[in-house]
Amino acid sequence: IPSLRHLHEATVEQALGDALAVARPRVLPTAELARLAAGPAEPANGLGQDATARIVSGEADVFVASCTDITHSPFGAPGQVCPSPFSGCFSCPNAVFTARRLPAVIAYQHHCEAETKRWPATEWQRRYGEAYRVIVDEILPVMTDEEVASATAEAGTAFVPAEVRR
Repeated sequence: IPSLRHLHEATVEQALGDALAVARPRVLPTAELARLAAGPAEPANGLGQDATARIVSGEADVFVASCTDITHSPFGAPGQVCPSPFSGCFSCPNAVFTARRLPAVIAYQHHCEAETKRWPATEWQRRYGEAYRVIVDEILPVMTDEEVASATAEAGTAFVPAEVRR
């Protein structure tokens, strides 16, 4: 019905936005992490009590993020350890980014920036574009200026996987 087209389009737009919000990695500000650590913690933003506890403690930390459930990855079979390289964390709903892993995130950001000289724009976008966008548009804006400055200073000494080193 043409007269209802605007309602249909608005409904589809809202549904797509809701789906993307669930499918995106989460960024947990330090103040929220501290509130959760002070406990007894309510689960963080849609996470279960166990996942929240592992994130708060650092037990769930991997290279660039915390992982809410590394054996139930959207990239692999249930019960198997996630087969995705760490760059997959930037588009994974299991990823939770905190300031604790920010030096590694910034090290990867610097790697992505350096790779612009190596690859044509379309290939760089395919390889690094989404991760870089998440870093710049979703992770860094949530962190404080002090956290970003400190992590940038540490980024040169952060562990970097072999596939990122040149």
